[in-house]
Amino acid sequence: MLSRRITLPLLVVLVLALALFGGVLAARHLLDSQGIRILDWGGPGISADGVSLERLELQREDAEGSRLQLRGEALRVGWPVRADGGWRLRHLSGSRLQLDWQPAANDAAEPALGLPLPEQLAEWLELLPDSLDIHSLSLDLPCASGRCMLDGSLNGNRKSGVTTLGAQLQKADQRLLLQGSVSSGPAGVQVAAAAQLAEPLVLPGYGRLRGNLQLAADGVAEGWLPRMLDADLQLEELQGSWLQTVPAELRLQTLALRLWLPEGERTPSALPPVRFDLRGSGISSGSFEGELGVSSLEPWGLELRDARLQMRAPRLALAGVKASGASVDLRLGGSIGREAASLQFADAVQLRADSLTAPEGVEIRQLSGDLSRARLDLGYAAGQPVSFTLDSQLRVQAGSLRQASLQPLGWSFAGKLAATMQQLSLQGRLENRGGLAADVDLQRQEKGDLRLKARFQEIFFRAGNPLAKTLRDWPALLTLSNGRLNASADWNLPAGSAPQELALGLDARGLEGIHDRSEFQGLDAQADVRLRGTALTADLPKLEVRRLNPGVELGPLQFRGRYRAALATPLAGRLDWQQAQLQLFGGRAWLAPAGIELAQAEQALTLHLEGVRLEEILRAYPAEGLAGTGILDGELPMRVDRRGVRISGGRVAARQPGVLQFRSEKIRALGRSNPAMQLVASTLDDFRYDQLSSQVDYDESGRLLLALNLRGRNPSVEQGRPINLNVNLEENLPTLLTSLQLSDRVSETIRQRVQERLRQEKPATP
Repeated sequence: MLSRRITLPLLVVLVLALALFGGVLAARHLLDSQGIRILDWGGPGISADGVSLERLELQREDAEGSRLQLRGEALRVGWPVRADGGWRLRHLSGSRLQLDWQPAANDAAEPALGLPLPEQLAEWLELLPDSLDIHSLSLDLPCASGRCMLDGSLNGNRKSGVTTLGAQLQKADQRLLLQGSVSSGPAGVQVAAAAQLAEPLVLPGYGRLRGNLQLAADGVAEGWLPRMLDADLQLEELQGSWLQTVPAELRLQTLALRLWLPEGERTPSALPPVRFDLRGSGISSGSFEGELGVSSLEPWGLELRDARLQMRAPRLALAGVKASGASVDLRLGGSIGREAASLQFADAVQLRADSLTAPEGVEIRQLSGDLSRARLDLGYAAGQPVSFTLDSQLRVQAGSLRQASLQPLGWSFAGKLAATMQQLSLQGRLENRGGLAADVDLQRQEKGDLRLKARFQEIFFRAGNPLAKTLRDWPALLTLSNGRLNASADWNLPAGSAPQELALGLDARGLEGIHDRSEFQGLDAQADVRLRGTALTADLPKLEVRRLNPGVELGPLQFRGRYRAALATPLAGRLDWQQAQLQLFGGRAWLAPAGIELAQAEQALTLHLEGVRLEEILRAYPAEGLAGTGILDGELPMRVDRRGVRISGGRVAARQPGVLQFRSEKIRALGRSNPAMQLVASTLDDFRYDQLSSQVDYDESGRLLLALNLRGRNPSVEQGRPINLNVNLEENLPTLLTSLQLSDRVSETIRQRVQERLRQEKPATP
C-alpha cells in the first residue's frame, strides 16, 4: 500500500487534472455553442478560481462571411457556471486584448449602423462574464476611411440581471469615454449608454469632434424604442475637399448639433419623434431646427415637422454677383424616404439682401423675396439620376434698382415659379414705382434654351409717362401728354452656338406732345425691331404724324421704311424707305424711295417739292403787307453730314401764273427816298407774274439764299408793259423760327424753352 504522504498529493493532482479537463471541456462546449473556434493558446494555469492562459486566439465566423478575431494575453478565466440552462463565465480579466472585425464582403461598401436587434443583443449578453476587466484593449474596426485602430481599456460586471460596461478608447492624444448598461429579463431588453469625448476627436477630412451622448432604449418586438436621448456634439475646425466646393463666404468653421426627445405623451410601441438643433458659425452663420418622426420602418420613412432654416451671410460672391447682408429664413415640413422626399414650405419663407451688385453695373438695394405655398419634391433612387420639382408662388421686391440706363426706382415681381432639373418656368407681373408694368413669361427648356416673353401694360400718357420715369436716357426735351402705347418683347437665347433672337414690337396711337421746340399731335406708329445673332433690323410699316408745329403748321408726316445694322455698330447701318413725305403749305415735300448708308461721312438726297401754295407760305411768313398766289414745284439737292444740311443749286418755280403783292409803307417810303426803287415799289404793289422761279441755297449755319426771277406786269405801271425782276433774298431760318416760336403760334412750354435758350446764348456784358 502507498503511504499517506504519497497518496494525498496524488489525489490532489488527480482532482486538479480532472477539474482542468472538465473546465476545458466546459469552455470548449461553451465556445462551440456560440460558433467560436480556438486558433491558438498556450501557457495554461489552474487554480481554485479558474484557469489562466498566457495567450489565446479565438475566431468566430457567421454564415454571411463576417469574421471576428480575438487575441488575449495574460488571461484569467473564472470557472464556468451553469445558469439559465446554459454555461456562463464568472470572471474574465487580461493584461491585453486585441479585437479585429472584418465585415462580410457585401457589407463592406455600406457598413451597418446602429444597435443590433434586442434578441441578438440578449444572446451577446450571455457571452459576457459576470465580471470583466481588460487593462489594455486594441480595436481594429472598419470605418469610412478604411480601417480605424483604437487603444484603451474595458471593464464590466453583471448584477441582478443588469450588465454594466465601461470603456476608454484612445487614439494618439484623443480619448473617448463610454459607459453603458444592459438588462435582460421577462420585461425585455433595456439599454442605457453614454459617450463622452474627453479631448476633441480628429476626423480626417472633416474636423475635430467633441461632445457627449446619452441614450436609453427599450427592446420591443419591432426593434428598439428610445426612452431617452440627449446629444450635444460639436464639429470644429472644419476641413476637407467637400468644404472647398462651398463658396468661401459660406464656409463654416464650427457645427453644433443637439438631439433630444420632446416631452409629452408617447404612443406605446411607436418610435418617438426626435428634436434637432443644428447650428453653424464662421464668416457666415446658420441654423436648422425641427422635429423628425418615423413614419415607417420598411421601407424607412421620416416626417419632418416644424422645421426652420436660417442663414446669414455678411458677404457673398457667386457667378459674378456680389451680395451683402444676405439672409434666408424659411419654415418647412414634409416626408423623407429612401428614394424620394417631399417638402412643403410655409408662407413665411423669406430671402433678404441689403445690397446686391451684378455685371453690367446693376446694383440692387433692400432686396427681398418671399415664397408662399411652395412645394419641393426630390428623387434620389439608387441607379437613377437625381431629380427635383419646385412649385411656388414668388414675390420679389427691390427697394432700389440702379443701372446705367435706368432711373433708380423700386421694382417688384409677383408670380409663379416652377422648376425641375431640366426646365424652369417663371410667370408673373413685373412693375416699378414709375408705373411701368409688364407680364413676363420666362422659360428654360430641357436643352438649355432660354426664352423670355414680355407684354407691357398699355401706357396712357394722359395719366403720366412711366418711360420717362424709368429710362435714364429718355430725351429731356421730349414730353408726351396724350396717346397710348402698347409694347411686347420676345427674347430667345438658344443653348450652344445658335444665335440669339430678339423681337420688340411697338404700337403707338394718337401721341401728342412736344419735342424740343416743336409740337406734334396724332402720332401713330408701328415698329418691329428684331435682333438675330449680330444682325439688327427695324421695320417701320407705319409712321404718321397728323400735325407738326415748329412755329408753322405742317403735316401730316408719313414714313415707311426699314433700318438694318450690325449689333456692334447700331448707328452705322442702312436706312431704306418706301415712303417719306411731309404735307406743308398746301403741298408736299417728299423723297423718292431710296436708301442711305449712315456709315458714310456724307449723304446725298434730293428733296422734291410739289403743289406748295405761295399764299400759305406768305401767310406763315411774318412780313407786313406781303401777299400772293401761286403753286410751286421744285427740287432741292441736299448734302447731309455731321455739320448739318446743305442745299446748293436748288430750283423752285411756279406751276402757272399768279399774283405777288407787297404793299408796305416801309417799301413805299424807300421808293420816295430812292428814285431807283420807285419803279420796283410800284411794280410789286400788284405784280401779275407769268413766270416765277428761284434758285435755292442753304448752308449749315441756317442761312437761306433765294435768287428770285420774276417775269410779268403791273396793269397800273407803264400801261402794263412786261417787266423782269431779279430779287436776291437772304434769311436765317433758325432765327426766323425762333421769332415765330416767341409768338402765340406755339404753346407756352415752347416759348419758355426758347426764352431760356436765348438767355443762355446771350453774351455776357463786358
